[in-house]
Amino acid sequence: MESLATFKEPDNGGDRLHEHEWALRNAIVIEQEMRKRGTSTLSERDESMADNAAWLADRFAGERIVIWAHNGHVTREEGRMGHFLEQAMPGAYRAIALAAGSGDYTAFLNEVQAGNPLQAPPADSLEHVLGALDAPALMLDLRAIGDQEPGAIWRTPATRFRSIGWSIEVEQFTKHSPAAVFDAVIYIDETSSARQLPSTPMPARR
Repeated sequence: MESLATFKEPDNGGDRLHEHEWALRNAIVIEQEMRKRGTSTLSERDESMADNAAWLADRFAGERIVIWAHNGHVTREEGRMGHFLEQAMPGAYRAIALAAGSGDYTAFLNEVQAGNPLQAPPADSLEHVLGALDAPALMLDLRAIGDQEPGAIWRTPATRFRSIGWSIEVEQFTKHSPAAVFDAVIYIDETSSARQLPSTPMPARR
């Protein structure tokens, strides 16, 4: 790592410098993974995710970047990736949550399993309210709502909101105040399990 960080490429073109930057970043990612397997906390993991995203943003200055991750990572909740990204680029980060009313999902329990059913949204959940609009898909801009309706369900700390990660969840809903940690919610009324794309071995480099 130290050798990569202190390496100085002769000024004979930008391609080699570009390759060196990526090599160093890949080495940093490996170091982050090793820490995660050791004593790293969830907050440290999310801070590493934010650091990698910010690194990409620096190299694609002026471009918009979409980071596809679990709601628990994109949230602005303290100690999560979205919180660290907001600190790194104040005013430029947008936390958009994903929600679904019904269908099934792919998750892990001893092995990857598709067809796991989504639980019906309880009456005190954001999904229940959005599902009542009878739209196949919609986007709710929480920033536009602001403080106009402080009693609305999206501003209530006790609002249930579905949270599913890589494993099969017995209890799929946790309590949040969506407007406090997200800028918008994309709601899909019915979803289906993710399908793995066929893998193609990478050709050996010479």
